[in-house]
Amino acid sequence: MGFSYNKIKNVIELIVSEERIKEKIYISGGSVPWIISNKDSNREHGDIDIICKKENMELIRNLLKENNIYHEELDSLNYEQNHEKKDYGVDTIIRGVPVGFYPFEYKDGVIIQRSFSPKAFYGKIELKEKIIEGLNIEDYVTVVELENGQKIGITTLEVLKATKSMLLRGKDISDIKQINKIGINSEKYGKVNRAIMKMYTTLEEGKETSCSKNEEQDKIMQERE
Repeated sequence: MGFSYNKIKNVIELIVSEERIKEKIYISGGSVPWIISNKDSNREHGDIDIICKKENMELIRNLLKENNIYHEELDSLNYEQNHEKKDYGVDTIIRGVPVGFYPFEYKDGVIIQRSFSPKAFYGKIELKEKIIEGLNIEDYVTVVELENGQKIGITTLEVLKATKSMLLRGKDISDIKQINKIGINSEKYGKVNRAIMKMYTTLEEGKETSCSKNEEQDKIMQERE
């Protein structure tokens, strides 16, 4: 199920108007280039992704509870699969739109971004961890001023373009074109793109290793039978 750009924009405007978190959150995903350029994307958006520093997640959960939009089944801390009880974030629904708040950590040039897919939305639970090396925090998130003078936090356009360039779905191509119209820092993009490419390569290698281990385990089990 998708939502119009205007629907997504209205929910984002509601979220960033909350005084207690507006300077602590960063809008991410495909809506960003359209929000900051004040242009209609003319496509549907599936949800809203918001990232923040790990230490601000407790504040966000408390805010959701205060507004009666906290759901235990949409909180990664409550999942049995999360054996180590790491914080992968919390999802909610605001005015009918799925919204996810996902934590990141930064230390010594390494960004660890966690997120998850709740079973209620996607049919299965998936805990995700991305490790991005060689970036400053300013390469990853920033604050921009909109045409109306409002300031909002976003994932940098360089990170968005690099990420979407690895996926290149129809919506990604459209979003990349809009990012190019806005303009980015080419030097920063080169640095970010290398870091994102390395991250995806590491993720794919991890999947291959996992598959190999599973195949090996299956072979052992068959031999035992």
